[in-house]
Amino acid sequence: GRSIVGTGTASDHFTVLPTDATCTPTAGAVTDPGGGRRILSANLTAPGATAITVTCLRVGYGTATAASVLTALTPVSDVTVEATAGGTCGFFTGPLEPGIDRRIVCTMTRDAKMTLTAEAIGASSQVIFGWAAATGVRVVPALGGLEASVVRDEVVFTRTGTGAVSCTTGGDITVTASNWGTVHHTTKVSVTCEPPVEIADYTPGTRNGAGAMTGTFSVAPATAKCKARHAGGIAGRPSEGGTGTSRTVSVTTTATGWLDIEVECRNAGYATSSATARFRADDDAACTTDLGTLGHGRRTQYGTLSQDITRPRCRSFRRDSADTESAYYVH
Repeated sequence: GRSIVGTGTASDHFTVLPTDATCTPTAGAVTDPGGGRRILSANLTAPGATAITVTCLRVGYGTATAASVLTALTPVSDVTVEATAGGTCGFFTGPLEPGIDRRIVCTMTRDAKMTLTAEAIGASSQVIFGWAAATGVRVVPALGGLEASVVRDEVVFTRTGTGAVSCTTGGDITVTASNWGTVHHTTKVSVTCEPPVEIADYTPGTRNGAGAMTGTFSVAPATAKCKARHAGGIAGRPSEGGTGTSRTVSVTTTATGWLDIEVECRNAGYATSSATARFRADDDAACTTDLGTLGHGRRTQYGTLSQDITRPRCRSFRRDSADTESAYYVH
């Protein structure tokens, strides 16, 4: 037809009378299959539209002309690659290497996974992605979907694909978009592989009743900057403390219950990490109901027993906090 995907031979058909008229094009060639039919053919060597004028002559008739536009559609007009999970990416603004149409730079966490999503837009439904990773990075590709839409009377196809990326030292990934074996677009993805900031031994604070409490955790490297935020539960505004590898999180509540406190730690050259712990302001007031006297199967009452005198609950007055072995009945 008058439009082809990629370069090659495009053609147009027309009819001429009288049937033995001679037709000459400004480009390409006109063939005569008979019956007044004519076929205009031209080899299109580059994407775009080529206007051709055909002039037809016959002795005893006036000269006739007609115009035809043959178009080589671009199989791939644009390609985007971005991180959709597990990392962050941005455009590279410096000069590109030969053969590279676009370059992006991505940062991800060592021993984690980053998902790259590629999208190719163009006139071809046969576009496929190629993924190649250098030493230090690994990518597992998966073919996505294909959608078709009509834009200004032209059919446009959108092909998607994903790559699951892991890294040990970082490196480059080359993503190509090809149509019938010919590469039409190449994206270079430069991956920086960062070790995570390590947060360990996050121990939440607990207390009896509303008030202040403090949790502790350790962090590496010691230069990491940490912020705490309320992540759920009863109200309480946390604050950070400590230096070096030993850090604290303090929070004051005005009610009893639980609240989750998340700490997020950052350091240059490291991937940001976070951890969450559940702080508790318990409601352990002393029992208000007398347990009574236990007899031999005659009467049973229930309550919470404790020997912890700092958090008084129902307890036997015979219980000695230093004696954790002996059993006592409630009196």
